[in-house]
This record gives sequence, structure tokens and C-alpha cells, in this order.
Amino acid sequence: AFLDISTGEFLFSESGWFSIKKLMDALKPAELLLPKNQQELVFSHFGKPSSFQTLEPWIYEFTTSTETLTRHFQTQTLKGFGIDGQDAAIAAAAACLHYLQQTQHHHVAHIRTIRRIDEQDHVWIDGFTQRNLELLHPIYSGGTAFIDIVDQTCTPMGARLLHQWVVFPLLDMGKIQFRLNQVDAFLSNHSLREQLRGLLKQIGDQQRLVSKVALRKISPREAVQLGNSLRKLSSIKDLLSQSSITLLMESASKINTLIVTGK
Repeated sequence: AFLDISTGEFLFSESGWFSIKKLMDALKPAELLLPKNQQELVFSHFGKPSSFQTLEPWIYEFTTSTETLTRHFQTQTLKGFGIDGQDAAIAAAAACLHYLQQTQHHHVAHIRTIRRIDEQDHVWIDGFTQRNLELLHPIYSGGTAFIDIVDQTCTPMGARLLHQWVVFPLLDMGKIQFRLNQVDAFLSNHSLREQLRGLLKQIGDQQRLVSKVALRKISPREAVQLGNSLRKLSSIKDLLSQSSITLLMESASKINTLIVTGK
């Protein structure tokens, strides 16, 4: 399980050691949590990480871990998250939440769901291949990585999403074509694309700002920035809705503009 408390992104998967190593290469967690009675086993597969914490084995027990997740998500079961029946993933995910409580991170309401990363949906690229293809970093000093060429995103959220798309390429042809059709819609409409880019450039890092609200660490200046960003949602929705392009109109219908009041 992988959890980024700064954005609320919570991911899980169940697979073998080799596949999990590829996930770790892609997501590069800053800290590793593992049960005390299995730390040597983990080290034998991944090496000893620079930062790790060990937790008591009882935290990973099925009853305890299931209760931890259902209590956090306020549900009776875990079926709606696609994690039901995957005992190892449940244990790992529960350990993440337990660790946050243990380290006094009690304000975690922004962690609202958990999402599965499935090997059947994506290509999992190991660290060796990433380096040789220079996807994220150039091999030689002064070189240019693939991400540096394709990243023309306007927001931090877009940059993180593109990074995830690069390290987890799609396998499903239908999903690939859908993504290409959206790209083509913007390539074919220069004016619409530039108007949208102009609006997006005025939006701050909403994921991190919302997380700061939940963590009660947001500053007055950041709160104003969040409010200004949310006000742009209506303009973005109107722009896409009026495009007469079915794919973009469908995207617009999914935007919740909320109700932002005040000055």
C-alpha cells in the first residue's frame, strides 16, 4: 500500500516480490513501513531502505486491519474499494493509517478512498528500464529525460498525473484510444486549448491545499489561494461545456463547481 498524506492519494496492490519492487521503483516512497517479524525478509528482497519504521505484527492481523480501514472510511465492508478479500493489501493499508495515528496525524479526513493498481491494466516498469529509457531522469549530466520533453502541464496536479502515466503506461486499447481522442480534441482546437491553459495556470495545487485544510496546517494566504482556485472551476466547466465536443462536454459534466461564497 502507498499513501501520500500531502495529497490523500492511497494506492494498493497484491503481487509477487518482483512486481512490488517495480512499484517501489515507480512510486519511490520516502519511508517504508513493515512488520517487525518480517523486516529481514523485506531487506533481503529490496535492500535496507534509508528510512523505515517497524510496526508490531498484531497491527497487520486481519481482524484488526479490516476494522482500521472500515472505521476510517466509515463503511460496513471494503467491497466498494475493490480491496475486499485481498488480505495482504488490507494489512498494508491499515498499517499506513495506524502509523499516521501513532505519529499524531489525527486529521486525515482528506484520505477518502483507496485505489487499486492492477498489473492487468498497466505496464509496471522496473527501475533499470526506467533509467535506460531515461523516462524521468537523463543518464548523463546535461541530458534530457522523456518527461522533460512531454511535460507541458499547467498545474502541479497535472504534473503528478503525467508522471504517473509515464511510469504506469496503459495496456487496455480502449482506454488508450479514449485518452488519445481527448488529446486530439485539444490539438484540433487551438483557441479552446489556450483558453483552458490560461485558466489552469491560475489554479494552485488544490490537492495539497485541501490536504492542508484537513491537517489544519493551512495558512491564511493558502486559504485565499484555495478559494481563488475553486472559483475558476465554473469558468473551466463553462468553457468545456460550450465546446460542442462530446468528449469534453462529458468531462465538464463531472466537474463539481461547489458553491464558493465570500470575497
